[in-house]
Amino acid sequence: MLTYWIFLDNFLNKLVSISLMKIISLSPVTTEILFALGLDEEIIGVTRHCDFPNKARSKPKFGMYPEIDIDDIKKQMPSHVFVFGHEQEKYVEKLSKFTKTYHYNPTTLEEVYDGMNEIAEFVGIDNSDLVARMQEDIAAIALKLPKIKLTVYVEEWHKPPTAAGLWVGDIISFTGATPFIESGKKSKKTTLKQIETFSPNHIIIAWHFLGSNVTLSEIQDREDWEKILGGAKVDVIDDAFLNRPGPRLVEGFKELVRIIHKKKDGFDTAMGILDEYYNDTPPIDMTKEFICDCVGDQPETKGVKKWNPPKINMK
Repeated sequence: MLTYWIFLDNFLNKLVSISLMKIISLSPVTTEILFALGLDEEIIGVTRHCDFPNKARSKPKFGMYPEIDIDDIKKQMPSHVFVFGHEQEKYVEKLSKFTKTYHYNPTTLEEVYDGMNEIAEFVGIDNSDLVARMQEDIAAIALKLPKIKLTVYVEEWHKPPTAAGLWVGDIISFTGATPFIESGKKSKKTTLKQIETFSPNHIIIAWHFLGSNVTLSEIQDREDWEKILGGAKVDVIDDAFLNRPGPRLVEGFKELVRIIHKKKDGFDTAMGILDEYYNDTPPIDMTKEFICDCVGDQPETKGVKKWNPPKINMK
């Protein structure tokens, strides 16, 4: 009986703690993670670049990522503030003087998973299965993909051309292809010669903050790129699927699988694998609004068995 009351007391204290939180998220990716954790009501502010899910658009705005106004934030008396990347590292010390501050700065997909779990713990959520579902979705598809000898160049910016690194290298590697920049290494400006030497089979355009609003002509009309473009297929995808290391990386992975594994005869190997997997295990659709509330236990989907995702060698 005593054990029951101790459990109930701890549970109620946690609920009170969560209900008293006032969170300000100062980057689009931390905003996505916090919404995915079911913290809509606790979020009292975001940035003007926080556009997903739609509910984020109606939250009070505190600057444009990465720049923020610390004095304005202090007036709100937040209980928790979240910053992201090396661009916002300079704010951590000042913010920490008046609020709990978490600096999210992953470099690999493994660090993305660890960081998302830490964010959940930081706000008192210890039973979120968000990361496990991401791992499950990516692993279940990656382990069934055929071996390929293809190279992929992902461009995250165009003036000058800058290749995407960090966790993007992992995402590409899990498709079976070879990335221009391997996992964990920083994004970098590239030269025409470097790209020609790499000889990419696929060029993926994911320019920051432009979504999928890039036309192929902006790439095809580049001076002196004829040789590169002659041997590569060019595709544009929503940059948020790759540049934001959060729940929607799963969608980025699926998009790359569709692009890279599509055969010339029109039969889409990748789609067959995706269909086969998701007929058995319906995924969390991160392209739509977050609808899960990961604070509490998740209801089991009828007919779906929970499992521990298989480990994929990151090397």
